[in-house]
Amino acid sequence: MGVHSILHGYIREAYSGSRGTGCEAHAKLLAGNDREIWRNNESVLASLPVEDPWPPLSRNMFAYPPIRDLPITYEGRPIHFAASMKEVEWGLRDWLDKFEVLLSQLYWEKAVVYVDTAYLGDHVFSWRPKGLWVHQLSSGVLRPITEWEFSSTMGADDLGGLRAE
Repeated sequence: MGVHSILHGYIREAYSGSRGTGCEAHAKLLAGNDREIWRNNESVLASLPVEDPWPPLSRNMFAYPPIRDLPITYEGRPIHFAASMKEVEWGLRDWLDKFEVLLSQLYWEKAVVYVDTAYLGDHVFSWRPKGLWVHQLSSGVLRPITEWEFSSTMGADDLGGLRAE
């Protein structure tokens, strides 16, 4: 017997299209980059395993609206995820490590994870690309995100101790 934990959040998909300079060639470049962002992100999410070892980060946790559903995809789609797990807090650091591997494969501007637990309380974790990544994206440079800023409501020492046994 155990207690359940809720893990949920979103990834704000990168979007470069509205930041154009007014130049038609630049606008086409940005639109092409947006199409590459959509294709890449959908491909990466589709390649996640349906079943994943504990703590799971699996395909069925994730969803997103269609690309062209403008009323709900203004300047990028929200990629949302959620799961109800048995005591995920004891493998939380391992799950966050898996999540960061996923982030390294996607194009995004912000990611937030909310964890509601019985034993550790509620915590928020967030990531943003480091440096000039978003500025470069709006300039037409699409490159992988390799560095980000991380913040958490949980102390680093406490978080580091939360690995699955």
